[in-house]
Amino acid sequence: MGEENSLEHDRKFAEVVTQNKPDLLMNTFESSLNSLAVVLAANMSHELNGEHIHLEEFTTGEWFSRYRTRPINK
Repeated sequence: MGEENSLEHDRKFAEVVTQNKPDLLMNTFESSLNSLAVVLAANMSHELNGEHIHLEEFTTGEWFSRYRTRPINK
């Protein structure tokens, strides 16, 4: 992607937010969540010594539900 492309994405996002123009977004919310889920599942796979993780199971399954809850601050 390169530093130049990343900077352009950052600028476009800042424009969307500051000008309240969601039609300028480059990705949908659903697409962005899917990308985040892939990265989080990859991190979890690494923590589980390379265990294969199915994305649907990671995002909706009971076994991974403990990783989807917000921690309670004490």
